[in-house]
Amino acid sequence: RQRQMCIRDSIVRGKGGSETLKNHLIEMNQVDYLEVYERVPCEFSPLHAQSIEVFLNSTNGVLMAGSNESLSNIVRLLNFDSSDTFNKFKTRKLIVFSQKIKVLAESLGFENIKVTLNPSDQDLINELII
Repeated sequence: RQRQMCIRDSIVRGKGGSETLKNHLIEMNQVDYLEVYERVPCEFSPLHAQSIEVFLNSTNGVLMAGSNESLSNIVRLLNFDSSDTFNKFKTRKLIVFSQKIKVLAESLGFENIKVTLNPSDQDLINELII
């Protein structure tokens, strides 16, 4: 007796990731998720406070957010230190990977937002050296 196997495409992603790729692929085939990681906000530590201080004392610091969730976690950490700290960070260059993240950043008050052409390491580097 011969068995038929159903070949399905899988998307490897973090828990709760975007549905965009699945929505496009589902039209052609069945798609499953292999959720291999989960973004979990970290607890504010003395190392965070020290890193924030070093960052604010440097004129070269740049922020980067690859998702709305990572941007929200950055803001949460900064506000944990103090709202004054967050206000200082809003003026720094923020590089994001999409217009969607830029919209959130603008609503949070960030002033110097750059969007990469593509969500790639090379485009991130290109924004860093401009």
